[in-house]
Amino acid sequence: MKKIIIFILISVSLFCEFQKIDISYGASFYAKEREVHYEKSVLQEDTSIHASEIGKFIKADVYKPLLKVENNSFYLGFGIRLEEALDVDSEYGNLNYLTPIYFSTLYLRDNPNISFYGKFNIGYEFAFEKGDNINKFDGYDEAKLSGGMYFGIESGIEYRDFLLGINYNQSSTKVIIPNGENQVEGKVDRDFSTIALVLGYRFDIWN
Repeated sequence: MKKIIIFILISVSLFCEFQKIDISYGASFYAKEREVHYEKSVLQEDTSIHASEIGKFIKADVYKPLLKVENNSFYLGFGIRLEEALDVDSEYGNLNYLTPIYFSTLYLRDNPNISFYGKFNIGYEFAFEKGDNINKFDGYDEAKLSGGMYFGIESGIEYRDFLLGINYNQSSTKVIIPNGENQVEGKVDRDFSTIALVLGYRFDIWN
């Protein structure tokens, strides 16, 4: 919670004069989870699992102008994404939601009819477990879930403020397994990769 509050305060102070707001909905047509299991820092298992269902998300990005050279515009901003976690056949259970909060850069190639855009996002992802699955596996009742780094890239076209794009996202979560003496017995790194189709709308503020 402290990380979220600090991020919001810094972001609002930096981007209070934002100019563009992107609201988007996406659906993943490719999704994979990689699980790396360690016990006392020794690698035990490294597996990859492909999701059997389409994942969905909504996200919001805000930007302020940074630089403009002829028809090329650059913006700096931040965003938040709420993603329904992948339904994977994992012995470590399913997550409920993945929620990255990130800084973002936007490149916009302005044209009279159709404009082209690109985005790069980097931040921290918060993970939320589904039921009791995470906290009860391999005989450990006190396993703890934590988030990790997030980054994403997106490119697409803009037509009359409507957006159509493709994005790739990669994020990390971690399950820590204590040994009952406040020491780490083992951990599971859970890395998620998705490719998604994105539909959105761009609001121009103070343009």
